[in-house]
Amino acid sequence: MGHSGTAVTEAVYRHQIKPVMEEGATAMDRIFPGKPRP
Repeated sequence: MGHSGTAVTEAVYRHQIKPVMEEGATAMDRIFPGKPRP
């Protein structure tokens, strides 16, 4: 069974995905320093 859209998946997994995205962004900031992010 699937969902008709991505909203359910996004709502359920958002809390798990966000820290991973932030960690990746921090790593990229260290590799490619530039303007600070807001």
